Parts: sequence; structure tokens; C-alpha cells
Amino acid sequence: MMGAATAVVVVVVLSVLRPAAAVSTEERSNDMIDWLPNGPDSMEFRQYSGYLTLGLADEAQFFYYFVEAVAEDPTTKPIIFYLGCHVKLCSPLTAAFQQLGPFTVDTDGQSLLENPNSWNKGELLPPSSSSSSLICMTLKAGDRHVPTVVAANLLFLDVPASVGFSFSTNNTYVADITDYSIAEQAQQLLSLWLERFPEYRDNDIYIAGQGDIGTIGPLLAVGLLHQNKIRGSPAINLKGLIMGDPNMDFMINKISKVEFYLQMGLMSFSTYQTYMDRCANVTQPTGNGTVRGGAGFVAPECIQIWAPVDDNTVFLERFNLYTPPCPDIDIANIMGPYSFTEFVYICRDQYVAGYFSIPFVQKAIHVKSPPEMTDPPVWMPSKGGSAWTRNLQSAVNPLREVLDGGVKVLIYSGVLDYNLPIIGPQEVLSKVNLTMDTAWRPWFGKSPVEFAGYTVSYKDGLTYATLKNSGRKAAQDQSEDVYAMLSSFINNQPLPNSSYFPHP
Repeated sequence: MMGAATAVVVVVVLSVLRPAAAVSTEERSNDMIDWLPNGPDSMEFRQYSGYLTLGLADEAQFFYYFVEAVAEDPTTKPIIFYLGCHVKLCSPLTAAFQQLGPFTVDTDGQSLLENPNSWNKGELLPPSSSSSSLICMTLKAGDRHVPTVVAANLLFLDVPASVGFSFSTNNTYVADITDYSIAEQAQQLLSLWLERFPEYRDNDIYIAGQGDIGTIGPLLAVGLLHQNKIRGSPAINLKGLIMGDPNMDFMINKISKVEFYLQMGLMSFSTYQTYMDRCANVTQPTGNGTVRGGAGFVAPECIQIWAPVDDNTVFLERFNLYTPPCPDIDIANIMGPYSFTEFVYICRDQYVAGYFSIPFVQKAIHVKSPPEMTDPPVWMPSKGGSAWTRNLQSAVNPLREVLDGGVKVLIYSGVLDYNLPIIGPQEVLSKVNLTMDTAWRPWFGKSPVEFAGYTVSYKDGLTYATLKNSGRKAAQDQSEDVYAMLSSFINNQPLPNSSYFPHP
């Protein structure tokens, strides 16, 4: 298997040799969204959606959704290039319309609500009045470091072609999907998008996402860094990488889950001890040294030990341990334990799916039906049968290359995500050879008297933060705190502190 750098260089060369698509004013104007059905009547920003194509005869069609920043001149604001969502091979429209975009889908699955904490808005973040503590209502901005919120342009891309509204008539684009191929396609599609929107060519760009962005993000960033070194290739001003609850190392994450399960009371100590001794602590030599776990995780004995743990946690929402049940649960549709979370907890995903399955909504955002379909497609975040292979087992090396290339990195973890718990990213970072700048400390977002989580920063350009009372959908669970964290990062400022709890 090729290393990360080698694989990316090949892609860069191919993308440079590929004939540049002619910039079409008509194509661009056709992508403009006049209105979103059942949404607010007026908007302070423009939106676009449409398709970017790869392959001979445009056989692979990739859907994008672009939201301009709320600003006098959006072209002066950074672009957040958002990939994936909270589950594998998932459309980022779920993140756009649940967490960080300008709208969220209402509980009827048919109408939109304005999102006050959309990442495309910018203003001075005031002390919050949402806290139950009366003191929070009278505090001034001077009581803490209050970041100026950076309004950003938001670009969401359905990649690979097996997610969301993307599709392909060539099976090559939907089979044998790997973290490398996703990063490669995203790199090429970003260049194509900048051809269609050339006024954003010189903007600062931040790659962002959740979960599997932990490997895809560093690979994409390395690819863009290599692209910038090739003579004649259009430079892309990559400034940062933002990864929420990232899965950066399969083995480390698996072991961190075992440790987190014990801490949260999801398994007995005896089962924990048995599993650690017989499975997790079994070492295996690799090209990068010796790792714990290895083949032990898939050994029949280990699968048998872990099976009761899976059975006992299948009724929990793995992205946020404390997620409350959805309202108006249709118990008759619960077919068994493995459909339990789908019907009991993941209602917001269902709201988004309902909205984007409405034919006139699809018409408004210029959705195309695959050639084999005669009816409008039923939108699903991830299409049935989609699968991908993790070829990059650890992101340690590409992450180091990203930092050495001058790209800053923000990694954050919701403390209630038990599928990708906070232990994993911290252990991965311990292997990246970082130099500490500011030691572990609390940080404050919406309130100067209520800490948002803990953070540590490194001189190499990396910031790590935790978010309390949050799962993987942090921008939904703790939107104001995430807003403050993001703005501090883009502004090259430390995460907000509080004068009531001074720290270096």
C-alpha cells in the first residue's frame, strides 16, 4: 500500500493534467437558490447548490451546497469546507441543517427555522442570558476574553458518490471506497468548485468535519499542500483543519472505547479486565512499531467476550450517551434492538431526511435524479449498501506533515460520545511529537462562570479541546460554546478564559 504522501502526489499530478472546466456564468447562475421552501421569507446571504462532476462524460455527479457569509463582502471571509457528518459515509447536509448551517429542520420535517448560531454569521459574542444563573445576565464582555465571531462561507460536499444527492453511472466511484479515494475526490472537487467561484480563489480555507474526518481530513490537507508545490497548479490557501470527535487511529479508538465504557458504567470491571488482558493488551508489530490490540480484536475469543457488552449498549445513542428519547415515538415500528436507536433517538436525522425528500424542496436546490430513477429520490444521509475501507490505520504521520506545512489544527471532543470517546484523540496526539504551549486548563464559552470544557495548546499550531454536556454533534449540543471555540481558532486567539478563574 502506498504511503500517504505518495498516494496524494499521484492524485495531484492527475488533477493538474485534467483539462480545466470552462467557467460558465450560466452554470453558476443556475446554481443559485432563489428560496428554500417553508423557510424564512428573507435572507441576508446568497445560497447555491448544484453538481460538480468527475470522470469521462461527467459520469460521477457530486452535490454541493454553498452558503455565503453574512458580510458586506463575503469574498473577504474564510471558507469552511465541510465533509461528512456524524456517521460513516454520510451527507454533510445533516450537519448543515442540524448543527452549523443557517437553518435547522423543524420537528414536522417540512419547515425550516433560523439557526442563531450558524457559522456564517459574525458579531461580538455577548455574555449569555440563557443560563439559569442570574449573574450571567449582568456580566459584561470585559469579564472574560470574548472572541469576535468570524462569519465564514460554508461549503458542504456530498462525497463519495454514494452519499446524499451524489450519484455515479460508473461503479468505480461507488465501489472500493477508501479514506484515500475520498480525500482524492474532495481535493479535485474543491479545485473544480473554485473554478466555478473564482472570486473565492484566494480565500483562507478550513477543512472541517466529524468522525472519519480524523483520517480523511489530514490526507486531504496533505494533498492540498503537495498541490501547492507543483508548478502551474493553482494554489489553494489552506489555513486550518477542524476535526470534531475524530477517529484518527482505529486501534487506539477501540481501546479507548473499552476504557470509557468502564468509566461510564457500561460494562463490569471483570469483563473489562478480561478483555484488556486477552485482547486489548495483546501487542502486534507493524511498520510503525508495536501497537496494542491488533489482530486480538477480531480473534473469536475477543468477539465472544465483547458480544454481551454490545448487547447491553445497543439501546443507547452512541453519539451522545445522554440523548433524550424523541417525542411521539412510533413504538410499532421498532423491529428489534438494532433499530431501537433509529426510532427512539435519531429524530433530527429523520426531520432532515423528511425535508429533503420533498419533491419541491429538491427542485428548489437543483437536485438531479440518477438516470435509472423516474421518481424524485428519497433522500438518505447514507445510501444503503455503502461501505468503505480504512486504509490509513493511523493519522499520526499525515497530521505531523500538516502541522509541518504551516496548517493549524483544532481538534475537539464531546465528552458524551461513547463511540469515539475523548481518550482516543489525546493518546494519538501523544504520538505526534508536539511541544506544549499552554497546559491543560478550563475554557469558557457562553458564560464566564460556567466552563465549557478543557483545552491544551501546542507550539506546533494544534489546539485540543473538550466540550462538556456534548456528544459528537457538538455544534447542536453546545452551539454557543462551539461558536466561541471556532472563532477563537480562526482569529488565532486562545480559547476564551474567564477573569473569575484566571489561568496562564
